[in-house]
Amino acid sequence: TKVKEVQFYQKDLYNIYVRLVRRDGYDQEEEQKVIKSVRERLPDDVNVHIEYVESVERTKTGKIRYILSDIK
Repeated sequence: TKVKEVQFYQKDLYNIYVRLVRRDGYDQEEEQKVIKSVRERLPDDVNVHIEYVESVERTKTGKIRYILSDIK
């Protein structure tokens, strides 16, 4: 794929942020594929936001936490 790293951050019940690091060749078409793939797994009232980052934050042991949530 044209995505190097990805992390999903749920800020609240209605907003999911997809943090991703792009590879060469990533374009608008690839972005639409990512959004479509995420939307297929979520209720219609959840907004999907794409955030482009240089790298995804890692834990102290160097692993990526793929899903983060601030929902209590």
